[in-house]
Amino acid sequence: MTPVRTRIDDVCLSDYALDRRISGELEDAEEAAARAHLESCARCRGRLETFEAERASFDVPLELPSKRLRWGGRIGGATFALAAAAAVMLALGKGPSPKSDGVRTKGGEATLGFYVHHANAVRAGGPDERVVPGDGLRFVVGAHEARWLAVLSVDGAKHASTYYPAGPEAALVGPGSEIALPSSTVLDDTLGPETIYGIFCPTTFPVEPLRRALEAAPDERPFPAGCSIEALHLRKEASSTP
Repeated sequence: MTPVRTRIDDVCLSDYALDRRISGELEDAEEAAARAHLESCARCRGRLETFEAERASFDVPLELPSKRLRWGGRIGGATFALAAAAAVMLALGKGPSPKSDGVRTKGGEATLGFYVHHANAVRAGGPDERVVPGDGLRFVVGAHEARWLAVLSVDGAKHASTYYPAGPEAALVGPGSEIALPSSTVLDDTLGPETIYGIFCPTTFPVEPLRRALEAAPDERPFPAGCSIEALHLRKEASSTP
């Protein structure tokens, strides 16, 4: 699952590590190290409890169609709720297909769209979508042929994050249309405009160096040569719900 984003000190467990622990994705050595840290760190224990509560509140009961829907990858509780809801919309044709903003370096090769989970409902996202902290995003992609993909974002504080994949290298997707990525993202409380980039490349590439370069120079869009870039623009606003 893609990490929920917050800035924390290096000495603490990352949001990514906490999220993987909740999903049961840590290796034995990583789990032992995380457990030892949590025993001595009240801050991380509190963050873990918050993440677990957010995930529990993200689950919604859904009435699935009789047709079996297949989704790749391991899907945890929070991810499954949004994955299943988006699957229902795709299978039954409810609502418009999610659209990207059409910003590309090489047009027509690949597409990036998304669904938004808000207040126990799922909607297809569109250009300049208004979202609030705690909303969930589920990305769908299309590619005429197999491509290596990473999904990165730059938020209102100019902080760059990786939404997909969880590993250090880009993930192979396609070919196909309306391919749901096997993870979802819960938005943090950084308000303002946010740009999400889908980077589709013919060969694999390391993700973290690209994230660091994007954070250092977001306006320069330092993406690998020969790749197709899809951009989504969101505006994260304060929730009106008390």
